[in-house]
Amino acid sequence: SECGFTGGRSSEPALHLTACGASPGNEAPAVSITAPADNTTVDEGTEITFTGSASDAEDGDLSGAIEWSSSLDGALGTGSSVAATLTVGTHLVTASVTDTGDSSSSAAVTVIIEGEQPPPPPPPATSATVGSIRWADGSFLFFSSWVDAWVRIDDQDGDPISGATVTIRLSRNGSLYDTLTATTGSNGEAYFANDGVPSGGCWTLEVTAVDASGHPWDGQTPANEYCT
Repeated sequence: SECGFTGGRSSEPALHLTACGASPGNEAPAVSITAPADNTTVDEGTEITFTGSASDAEDGDLSGAIEWSSSLDGALGTGSSVAATLTVGTHLVTASVTDTGDSSSSAAVTVIIEGEQPPPPPPPATSATVGSIRWADGSFLFFSSWVDAWVRIDDQDGDPISGATVTIRLSRNGSLYDTLTATTGSNGEAYFANDGVPSGGCWTLEVTAVDASGHPWDGQTPANEYCT
């Protein structure tokens, strides 16, 4: 029969004792793999130490003559123990030995090398929305009036977004009055102070930009008006 790796695999490495070209009466050597276990799985770049033993009725201990090879990477070395860093894939690693009577045997284990896993995709970005707009007004000793506004920026779950830069166009009685920029605080509100304004009139604001890291703005401004 043929020499080399034949037969099925089990949880223990198989022994293959088929003599090839042996002298009459020459008994084939026995070879076994003691490490690693069959179906060992490691990450790419991990060095694996393969150990085994071999003996022969005529030649005695042949462990130092074991030849190791991979079905993917080829020859790995000779001896009772060899270390190798294998390429990614499923390897059938074979330990073979031949005695002086030209009889050979082999054993094999499967070793799986897993490639580096890609990082998980980032969570989907949640949109930024204008959650609310509120106003307040007043005057200072009858000489100066003020109209202030607060714009709250929320994520799509309704939670406040802090540190967002918000730009608005402020209009009075339908005409552009000013363009202002502010940053949201821990409560998600950006405060726009607007001092020294004429008394009376109706105010509206339009949000023109929201820069909230990881939260694309949906571009919407709720309808609003504040008359003093």
